[in-house]
Amino acid sequence: RLMGARRPRAAVGFGGFTSAPLVVAAWLRRVPCALHESNRVPGRAIRFLGRFARRVYLPSGVGLSTVAPAVVKSAAMPVRREITRSDVAAARRELGLDPQRPVVVVLGGSQGATPLNTWARAEVGALAAAGLQLYCVTGPGKDQEMTVTHRGPDGASITAVFMPFTDRMAVVLSAADLVVSRAGAGAIAELIRCGAPALLIPYPQAADDHQRANARWLEAQGAARVVEQAQIGTLTAEVRAVMADGNLRAQWREALARLDRDDPVAFMRSDLATLGRKEAA
Repeated sequence: RLMGARRPRAAVGFGGFTSAPLVVAAWLRRVPCALHESNRVPGRAIRFLGRFARRVYLPSGVGLSTVAPAVVKSAAMPVRREITRSDVAAARRELGLDPQRPVVVVLGGSQGATPLNTWARAEVGALAAAGLQLYCVTGPGKDQEMTVTHRGPDGASITAVFMPFTDRMAVVLSAADLVVSRAGAGAIAELIRCGAPALLIPYPQAADDHQRANARWLEAQGAARVVEQAQIGTLTAEVRAVMADGNLRAQWREALARLDRDDPVAFMRSDLATLGRKEAA
């Protein structure tokens, strides 16, 4: 009914089971359909629905055996316009942190990650002893909002913030010297856009192990380092080593800036317009 009432020029699905009714309805109405896959391993929905699509957008270097090569074009994950790097000191002040002290951010994805939260709670004192502030987004329902302080190496108070949820992701990433994060496509795209160096801990149970593929790709670009969840016992040492190596973090930022040169939204908009005009003709 929606397709009949709106009569769109094109329909776009971004994967997951919610794409299925859209794509099938578009195909039945002969509306050209496009699909976008953000992960380095195409999910089940994209693999199955790709045969109905006139265009399939995949990350650079990723293919799909169920789709003709001419249908595939490369496009990174679109990122919301407000996700952009801002002034570091201002971002830290907005989060209640000392603008002069380095910050480690911990992100577990939209729902949080219990192993990362557990690590952050256990190691907050050790991080403070190294002079590092902490900002941990724990995930809805996984913890209460809390600010704690520990003594730093100079005797001053070092702040650690535990926050169940934030809608200020650009501010959080801008405040960070280093991010400890899961490796979903959204997290990777936002790290690239904000130029935030990261240690990536892939979720081991992710479908088709796509988080490990995402993380290893970013590592191969010279923009991050992967720490497997099974090796989380080494994470504190990794954090301290990376924080002590300013040149390494600068190299990662340079690599992230190179990866952020494309504008997937503008490309897809232009390509879909061309596809729509061809169908109308």
